Amino acid sequence: MGLLSTWSARQLAESLRQGANQASGGQDPEPPDGHDPSDHSRLAWCEICQRSEYRGRWVALDECRYDDQGRAAEGSVVDADEDLVELCSRMRASDRKNCAILFADED
Repeated sequence: MGLLSTWSARQLAESLRQGANQASGGQDPEPPDGHDPSDHSRLAWCEICQRSEYRGRWVALDECRYDDQGRAAEGSVVDADEDLVELCSRMRASDRKNCAILFADED
């Protein structure tokens, strides 16, 4: 599981924002197909990693809870994307500024 701290995600989004905006013609990028950002149900991390719409993508979790080893245990998925820059750009443009950004893999 890859964990990008909230601060790091904000810094990355800030530093790469101009490039992402240029690539999208100055428009806010749209969420990837197959992901409904209005569905914010709370899921266990293992469930998130098993779902095809999240596996192999960066996932933004709100109200993330961590286990004793500091690994994500559960959270509310607010967005997901294969491109970390695109996801960070959308998070920065949204009202959700304190999301954990993690990579959902099969491990």
